[in-house]
Amino acid sequence: MTENFAHIQDVDSNKVAAKYEIEFLTSARQIALEQSSKMASWLLSSLLAINGAGVLAVVNAYEKLDQPYVAAFLFMFGIFFALLAGLIIQTANTQSMPHLNKLLGYYVSVMDDGELLPEYEKQIKDEARPTVRIGKLAALSGWVSAILFFSAAIYFSVSVIEQPKPRAVPTSRHSPAQTHRAFLPPHS
Repeated sequence: MTENFAHIQDVDSNKVAAKYEIEFLTSARQIALEQSSKMASWLLSSLLAINGAGVLAVVNAYEKLDQPYVAAFLFMFGIFFALLAGLIIQTANTQSMPHLNKLLGYYVSVMDDGELLPEYEKQIKDEARPTVRIGKLAALSGWVSAILFFSAAIYFSVSVIEQPKPRAVPTSRHSPAQTHRAFLPPHS
């Protein structure tokens, strides 16, 4: 008789635990999506802005630099990796949803019948691991973008600093009135 009571107690506690797990997963999913979206938006906007500003700086100083292409390409690759990070984040979010929904479905089932299936739960979590790795690629891509920006900014700054100083414009030994007469047509 006590074995049956223990089984009923375990089933009831499993149901209660599953209910809390569902609430936790639901709120965690919402928070994760909001935080991920906000962070990704801010990070990607910043990386695109600074690398885009770098490209504009190179374009504006194009004639003053010996090799403007190096800095421009570094900034442009920075833009590429920022966009790649955004694509990876979207992919990771899209791929994580089915696993999260499967886990929620499992806990709804546990809440309904109280039966835990630890091997099935582990299988779902194991299936979700590659998605976590994909998310790490987004962070890596963001870091590459930032490193490219700093490399390009340093290269650009050094290129501008090392440019030869313009020579002073020779001044005329004549008075301003005489200098202006030199540009007027001769009087007849």
